[in-house]
Parts: sequence; C-alpha cells; structure tokens
Amino acid sequence: MKLENKEIDICAIAETKKKGKGSTRYGNFLSHIQRKKKRATLGMGILINGKWENSISSINYVNDRLLQLTVKFQKVQQVL
Repeated sequence: MKLENKEIDICAIAETKKKGKGSTRYGNFLSHIQRKKKRATLGMGILINGKWENSISSINYVNDRLLQLTVKFQKVQQVL
C-alpha cells in the first residue's frame, strides 16, 4: 500500500464511496468509514496503521464532513 511506502500511519479520507458505516481491514491498515447520504456523496473516513489499533480511544462521527479520532499514546521519558 502506498501509505506504508510513504510511512504514513494515519490518513483522513473525504468523499468516501462506501455507503453506511463500519470497519474494514486493508493489508496492515484499519479503515473506519461512515456515510449517511447516498453513495458517492459526502462521507468521512480514516485509515489507521494496525500498530496504532490498540491506542484508539474513540472515533466520533460528528457529521458527513467531520470526524474526531482520539488516540492515547504512552508517555515517553526523555533522558538528557
């Protein structure tokens, strides 16, 4: 997948083609998509690298053009 080649872990998707909502796995990526209107208009989605799957706290679909993703990261102690 091109996202892996570019080292992109999280990618927002607008104007999705899939109708309805749900999660699908594409290779090492997890896709979350929601659309309330007819196919090929509006809709919002996100692709997340599988390595972050357990860090997802919530996905809130605000409307057909906006979603909120909450990811919890571990606190890293920096040594100077």
